[in-house]
Amino acid sequence: MARLGPLMPAAGSALLVVLLGVWIYGATLSFPFVYDDQPNITQNGEIRVGGTRGWGDLGLWRPTPRPVSNLSFALNYAWGGYAVEGYRWVNVLVHVLTSLLVALLTWQVLRRCEDLPSQWGMSLGSGCRLWLALFSGLLFVSHPLSTQSVVYVVQRMTSLAVLFYVGGLCAWIGARGFVGGSRFSLRFLACVLGLLSLGSKEIGATFPLAILLWELGFEGSGSWSDVRRLLPWSLILAGGLFLLFWGYAGSSPLSGYSSKPFTLWERVWTEPRVWWRYVDLSFFPHASRLSLIHDVEMSSGPFTPWTTWVSWLGWAGLLGLGWLFRVRFRLLSALIVWWLLQQQVEGSFLPLEPMYEHRTYLPLVGLCAVLPWLCWRGLSGALGARWGGVASVCLGLVVVGALASEASARAQVWRDPVVLWQDALEKAPAHRSARVNHAVSLLDAGRLEEARAALLEAAARHPDAYVVHRSLGALDVSLGNFAAAEPRFRRALGLEALDALSWAGLGAIAMEAGRGEEALALHRHALAIQRDARVQTNLAQVLMQLGRAEEAAMELRDVLSIDPSQPIAWRALVVAALERGHGGEAKRALARADALQPGHPRHVALRALIVQAERSGRIAPRGRERGSVQ
Repeated sequence: MARLGPLMPAAGSALLVVLLGVWIYGATLSFPFVYDDQPNITQNGEIRVGGTRGWGDLGLWRPTPRPVSNLSFALNYAWGGYAVEGYRWVNVLVHVLTSLLVALLTWQVLRRCEDLPSQWGMSLGSGCRLWLALFSGLLFVSHPLSTQSVVYVVQRMTSLAVLFYVGGLCAWIGARGFVGGSRFSLRFLACVLGLLSLGSKEIGATFPLAILLWELGFEGSGSWSDVRRLLPWSLILAGGLFLLFWGYAGSSPLSGYSSKPFTLWERVWTEPRVWWRYVDLSFFPHASRLSLIHDVEMSSGPFTPWTTWVSWLGWAGLLGLGWLFRVRFRLLSALIVWWLLQQQVEGSFLPLEPMYEHRTYLPLVGLCAVLPWLCWRGLSGALGARWGGVASVCLGLVVVGALASEASARAQVWRDPVVLWQDALEKAPAHRSARVNHAVSLLDAGRLEEARAALLEAAARHPDAYVVHRSLGALDVSLGNFAAAEPRFRRALGLEALDALSWAGLGAIAMEAGRGEEALALHRHALAIQRDARVQTNLAQVLMQLGRAEEAAMELRDVLSIDPSQPIAWRALVVAALERGHGGEAKRALARADALQPGHPRHVALRALIVQAERSGRIAPRGRERGSVQ
């Protein structure tokens, strides 16, 4: 028991971090998939294992070349299909583990700083060091800016990359306390974790540079001789990373600018302004200021708008201060360099959207590691060691409580796509994606009149958005206005010829007009473009109308084997089973549909069909047919 004594405070601290993370995000486990979750997870056939597809058939480099993250989604699918709770549990677990590693990293860095000469305020002691590490972990786990990396399922790509990144840094720093084989093993583990970080998301490319900066700033003296000694290796490493990243992207990373509303130089001039917005949100992360989408005015040059050159000058000045502070205030210098370093992949020259909150997840590691020490040092200097420590603990508890409350409030916005996109539209009314997706979310929710008004406004503001025209066509089809729907689908295909849902919409119109074989061909063409559950379900309904119930049932079983949470497919299977005389299969399919959408009005009619089929003798009352879906 005596040996366990020193471990008890650390275990208690870890438990606090875990409990706080579960409290904040435990209520989000049933929230639905949204936005990019669909092409990367629910519509991504490359991550599906089962049936005729084995683990060797996975396409982990598609749709994005992030094989480690895609493998994690494949494991989720193998475990529970598309049950969203499993995906969200993993995201919460990754976030909590990353927060624990942030606390460990803070403890390691503070311990190293105590050994360095002439460090301002570094006489900590083990107890104080543990408290500061605890508050670093609590800050990270509760910070509202982290919600997008946790609640947005697809952003596991970000959180997983940061988990491996911080774990690799902890392993590398921890190796300095060992010799021989143990040191080599920890350094090797650090390299493996760095590669896993890169395989999760491209932000892992800066991991070797972070190691070099650690060696320069905390293992060396911070002098020009250290810089000259490491400069050749830094240049070689930077060149290697550039070539690796270029190959990793699969094509020229700059080719995406052809489809963006801004140029390379506009993005380069703009990003330092965005970095200051990230700083602003990091220190004042009220839930009302956070959004899935942010409006960003692009800089057309270094002086337009005037905040462009001010932002560049401000970062240059901070970098200069970091160099001046490199010996006596190493933690402050490290924070400045860390923040700038972690902006250089997604916040530099790549053709990406200018601003997303999940891009602060890795920079926040440095901020959460340094801020508790900075507050403790300032309060101790003003109030004395004893009362400064008490004030630091009280302030830390208040800040963590406030952050946790805001993070919980922000996470709740993700409970419903309409709420999420309404929030985004209110905060970024000029952003195309916010307006278009808000309108589509209303259509998906069945709020047809609101959807029509929102879609027409989106079409007027963004006439080149093919999703809007396709959605207006789908709305007209749902209202039976097929004559108006066809030109809308064709307009969408004129803007995007590979839009599978528009081809399927034309197929629905052809079926309504009695052109069954044309409808069948259009749906098969849509499926050849994109394997979509909605299109495949529509294909099954076309087959049933053509009297090919057995083929329809096969298509529906295929849909439901991939994702059994499709009530429309279950309802269609009821009809297909009745057409084939399989009463037992029809009843089981109806029970599954009713479990997914209790009280749906269509279920009353389907029950009546089953009863009518039993009375007419077309199906057996107990439905003991062979070959039915269980």
